[in-house]
Amino acid sequence: MASGALNALLQNAPTTTTATATKTLGVRIFQSLVPYARAQALQSAIHEARKNQFVPDVLLILQHPSVVTVGKRAEVGMRSIKTEEEKLRELKCEVVKSDRGGDVTYHGPGQIVVYPIIHLREKKLGARKYVEKLENVMIEVAKKYGISNARGQMKNEKDGSDMSGVWVGKKKLGAVGVKISGGVTSHGFALNSETDLEFFREHILPCGLEGMDVTSLKDLTGKEVTRERVEVEIVDAFAKEYGYTEVYTRRC
Repeated sequence: MASGALNALLQNAPTTTTATATKTLGVRIFQSLVPYARAQALQSAIHEARKNQFVPDVLLILQHPSVVTVGKRAEVGMRSIKTEEEKLRELKCEVVKSDRGGDVTYHGPGQIVVYPIIHLREKKLGARKYVEKLENVMIEVAKKYGISNARGQMKNEKDGSDMSGVWVGKKKLGAVGVKISGGVTSHGFALNSETDLEFFREHILPCGLEGMDVTSLKDLTGKEVTRERVEVEIVDAFAKEYGYTEVYTRRC
């Protein structure tokens, strides 16, 4: 399935050169739930194509069926899962070890997951700046919903370390977990739009820390949030933040 989606992307992608690729963004918005394994295979294929300049920078926007993912520090991340794996599987929730950075997080319906596959070397962006810009994208989307106090990267009160993501007080609105290989990114961020927060709270310890909570656009505004509008706001904010002048969007 990943190869079929990649072929469709290649057929619709404009011819790229190093000069044009940094200003061109191909966006694919998936309307059905995409299993985590399929999304990873698709990212891997596009990542290879991007390194070889067969496609421009790409933004995948989708939602996953319920899945708990653990970052590269799996031995730490697994301790942040409150529920036994067998019980989670009974609840139709996978547990997957991922090669992204970050701790443990939950993906599920109502959460918008965004996977940018972009060439940082061509854009002359470092890893830290890239992550800050991902946080800025979510902050700008939150502002569109009247949420003006969202901010990126909090300090861990216990050890002073940085905690990436977007926060409203001590509640996490969006998570960031990335991988950079050969100067090209994969993985990305997840924005809680109308996520089942109770499932999240029951089974996951956000950032592995007691006293931290999660929130969503719906939770903060007290209003229904339409998926399509959030997706459009994400594309618009992402294009502005990273300086794209040509954006090709396709729903599939």
